[in-house]
Amino acid sequence: ERLLALVSERDELFPIPTTYSDAAREIVGKGRELELWPVVSRAELTDLGVPPEGSANAESALLTLLDLAFIKRIGDTNSYILDPMMWLARILGALLHPKRGLMNELRGDARNLPTITSARAFAIINSNSTAKVDAKHQADVLPLLARFDLCFALPDEVSFVVPSALPRATRSEI
Repeated sequence: ERLLALVSERDELFPIPTTYSDAAREIVGKGRELELWPVVSRAELTDLGVPPEGSANAESALLTLLDLAFIKRIGDTNSYILDPMMWLARILGALLHPKRGLMNELRGDARNLPTITSARAFAIINSNSTAKVDAKHQADVLPLLARFDLCFALPDEVSFVVPSALPRATRSEI
């Protein structure tokens, strides 16, 4: 009961304009529709109810949607991930799955740095029932995750290290 009271108090103190909440609903819906690759341009955000660039409310609407994590800008590009928390969680969950993911492949091989290529990441992710990536974006998955520091490209720019897959260090190794 108290939680519901706090939520309603927050809504009264910090109301989100209905145009923003309408846009947020559209963004989440479109993110689910584009679940294989929910990346859109700034112009496509306008089609989802975000005011167009240059309009009076455009900057505040965009900042509000960014702050509330309905969208996430990809680096310095003009591209955005729709509903990024859900999409990234599904992709990482598939990639790091203990039985079908990268972690299973690396089990018992603590001597080598656990690296992965885009083709292997694509195969692992698409073997999972909760996450899929469009085949035309096979090469884009790991570079996109790298933009969020979820993995890192090696100098060859073909292989990536996924820190979550690194073996745990023991106290004596630290």
